[in-house]
Amino acid sequence: MAAVLLMSPVSAVQAKSPVPAASSAVEETQFRNLAADLPYEWSEEPEASRPDVGYKLTDGKYGTLDMNDPAWVGHLRGKTREVVFDLGEEKSIGKITAHFFQDYPTNSILVPLTVSMYVSDDKENWGLLSHNATQLLWGEGPPRQETFEWDGSRDGIKGGYADGKLAYARYVKVTFTMHPSQWSYIDEIEIIGTDDMVEGAVKVSAEQPRFLEPGEATAGIRNLNLLYNGQYADGLGDWSKERIIPNMAELVRGYVASNEINAAFGDELSYRLQIIKLLLDENKPKDAVTYMQDFLAHIHDPAVQAQGLISASAATLLDTYAQVLIQTWSEGWGLSNLAQGLSYTISRPPNSSYPDSGNELTNGLFGGTDFRNEQWQGHAGSAYPEERSRTITFDLGRNKSIGVVRAHFLQDQGPGIYAIMHSNSNKSHGSSVTFTL
Repeated sequence: MAAVLLMSPVSAVQAKSPVPAASSAVEETQFRNLAADLPYEWSEEPEASRPDVGYKLTDGKYGTLDMNDPAWVGHLRGKTREVVFDLGEEKSIGKITAHFFQDYPTNSILVPLTVSMYVSDDKENWGLLSHNATQLLWGEGPPRQETFEWDGSRDGIKGGYADGKLAYARYVKVTFTMHPSQWSYIDEIEIIGTDDMVEGAVKVSAEQPRFLEPGEATAGIRNLNLLYNGQYADGLGDWSKERIIPNMAELVRGYVASNEINAAFGDELSYRLQIIKLLLDENKPKDAVTYMQDFLAHIHDPAVQAQGLISASAATLLDTYAQVLIQTWSEGWGLSNLAQGLSYTISRPPNSSYPDSGNELTNGLFGGTDFRNEQWQGHAGSAYPEERSRTITFDLGRNKSIGVVRAHFLQDQGPGIYAIMHSNSNKSHGSSVTFTL
């Protein structure tokens, strides 16, 4: 089926002003920049060629649209960067902004895809204020800037089950994701607030990361692994038994190298995986299921656990892969597309330039790589967070088993398309299927 989530090619997103205008709530409370001239800590120091000398992020100096402006601090590649501020004591915080630069491809500088803001009382347990996705998006063009902003009066508090517009905390952390090969430039972070505890300011408790518990919300699924298939032409990048089994073997070797799996035990697991692959090559999926079930029983054997031959995290990940394969081999043949030709509802209508001409998401026709193909359905972005998501609901008529759900998107930087979709449904338990995008 040819469903599409596409961003219309209009200049809907422009970089915000380097110094964002204060909201009316902030003006009324007469907040100030609590971070002005404040020192802070980096999780990883900037590149030597673009250093942070004298705490540039709090000196009040914004960079120009020139990568050589000394106000810019540069980071290259690697993992997410963190900047931690100590306000000295608990204070009321109403807004946090972080200002970035983009100059791509000329100077290989991209804004982060996501900037997140947190607060803490002890510098160890962090409560989430918000995750902020780029509205500028990655793409070629002239030098531009973008301000990532959490405004409590507008956005509320996303984490810690806190119902408030202001956070009350001593420590603030700003994190931003890094591109694997390009630069990130940042020049300023502002923390707008006041020293007093303003009425309505709340403490934001930390949320411990955890997996969603199996149950009604997961349709009874206990093991779920996302394998991207169908994105590229000619099967490029698709996951098959030829890739998954060697990938499991590679995982085993990696865990042996990190001492999470005993070396001798790792050799035994690799041998079992090799037998399973041979069975699949001989078109014996039922035998492969039996051997994979034995593989699972082996890694979860109490005697194996007692001897510490495999860590809990290694066993969990291998179990996830194995469960996906068992499900595919035992029941994956002959699944039908339950959504074929089905009607559905969408929480917000498509853009008029890319309308849904009639069940485009379920008519079995794909749009290809040309965004002008009428099979694509397009949805425009928005500056308002509550308007950025779409929910698509399918009524299957009665409870049915659903095992595979696919959504197909298009991305094309030229016309400003951020994402696009089509969907397929196969097997689980339930009478309806809902996509939230």
